[in-house]
Amino acid sequence: MDIWEALYRKAKEQYHPEDVSPLIYAHHVVCALESENGEIYTGFCIESCSGVVGNGKIQLKF
Repeated sequence: MDIWEALYRKAKEQYHPEDVSPLIYAHHVVCALESENGEIYTGFCIESCSGVVGNGKIQLKF
């Protein structure tokens, strides 16, 4: 298997889009990178809405 196939397979393991909460979702963007020593590192994206706390209430800004 070439390195591109190995990177694809490692990244694919991380890909499982999910809602963590009504305002947060994760694992919809993933990546795999090869270091100089040949180790493969993976990562994924977590996205959420921004919030501002004021007067003890959370105010969402979109």
